[in-house]
Amino acid sequence: MPRTRLGSITASLLLTLAAIEGSKDVDGAADKSQLGLGNKTNAGPPIPYHDEGACPHEGCKYGLWWVEEDTSVRKEMDSTSEVIFTAKKGAVVECWYGVVVVKKPVRFQVPKPLEHDRVKIPAGGIVYLLTPQGEGFHLAWYEGELLSGFNPWDFSSEVEEVDYEWWVQVESERGEIGWALEDGQFATDTVSTTFYPFRDGAVPRVLGQWDFDQGDLRATHGQDLEYRDGPGGQTQKLTRFGSTRDFEISEINGQPAKIMRFPSCRRSMGYKVFHRAEADPFREDAWHTRVNEYTLIMDILLPRDSYQERIALFQTDVGNSSNAELFLVSKWIRGRGNEICFPVQPEEWLRIAWVVKKKSERERETELRGTINGQEIARIVVGEAWDPDHLGFDNVGAARNWSLEPRRSLFPYFLLFTDNDHETGPAYVNSIQFRSYPMKPEQVEALGGPTAAGIPVDVSVDQFGICEGGPVPH
Repeated sequence: MPRTRLGSITASLLLTLAAIEGSKDVDGAADKSQLGLGNKTNAGPPIPYHDEGACPHEGCKYGLWWVEEDTSVRKEMDSTSEVIFTAKKGAVVECWYGVVVVKKPVRFQVPKPLEHDRVKIPAGGIVYLLTPQGEGFHLAWYEGELLSGFNPWDFSSEVEEVDYEWWVQVESERGEIGWALEDGQFATDTVSTTFYPFRDGAVPRVLGQWDFDQGDLRATHGQDLEYRDGPGGQTQKLTRFGSTRDFEISEINGQPAKIMRFPSCRRSMGYKVFHRAEADPFREDAWHTRVNEYTLIMDILLPRDSYQERIALFQTDVGNSSNAELFLVSKWIRGRGNEICFPVQPEEWLRIAWVVKKKSERERETELRGTINGQEIARIVVGEAWDPDHLGFDNVGAARNWSLEPRRSLFPYFLLFTDNDHETGPAYVNSIQFRSYPMKPEQVEALGGPTAAGIPVDVSVDQFGICEGGPVPH
């Protein structure tokens, strides 16, 4: 989904102006005729040198980035330029383009003859190191020629660092676009989010939990939920917070609980969940950039006056242009010859868990498990191209499109309680939890049914060979 950016024009204009004005080369000469690439010259590159589209960190990729620290995003590529917005720590931003501005290259003398990119350099030749390209490699300049992947460490054990700034064009979830000076504020090594379940040798038990105890979308753990149509939109206007007693509905195991009532969401409505899980960094196929193993749990109640045939719970299509992945069914319906029944009376609190696990790398098969109150009601294996129009259970449960093709796995966020053709309805939710790994059946069973205190987090992640997020054994 990369698209043309104004920044590309801006950076090109800056480079053109530098050439018109006659930038000094790094040896102090000012010769406008020597600035063109491909012209043999002993002069160094024009300074500052703008390397458009460069990504100078090892493993760096443009795409959807995780914000590591609060970062000012400015109108222009200038530290004194007006701040348009602040990218907050924990947010996910789009970044498809950047410019490395080399302020001072490194003048490097080649000790012996060599040929690089079909360019012959004699012993004593002067090469100027420009943009770093990871693992010691650089974009280099030699007599008007650009050399990619030049490694000075092949010739010397001591190499100076290039003085440069890296400006990246950032777009927020609200569509605000500006320039940020990247200096460690972003995770730049993947096109998915990078909350790194394996960072520091630990696997977090829960990446996100939302209990609505404060009467808003703030997270108990992780990143706050967001209204899909923004602050002041229809979703926020129709969302209600309170207690089970305020809404005069069933308490949970005889205990009052703080809850959220969500409305019947139209296509533009719903809630964004930034799960913070990382795509598998060791996969190189089409699934590499999306999260395809996880567990989603929620404690939920259908109101007594529910009349919808299906109520969407979970939608992986962030554009909301296709059916949601999981639905509650409150009464008998007919679909493709199969009867689907959700035999739970209204005003009965349920703990629903949806577990997604890769089963076969070669066949790209995925195992999907659904449970209610700790009891497994379905276990299905689907393939990449398997996308049924309808799927249900003989006696309990309800679902639709339980497929997990690459397009159905998780982007940096997913949606709740919305669907493309308004198969939605109001209901109450007490607690939502997201885990970055597929829970084992016995782990889900241990969670049991809903509780007023919300979904517990103290389930051991022993399937990774560790316990309770401890260090990975060697």
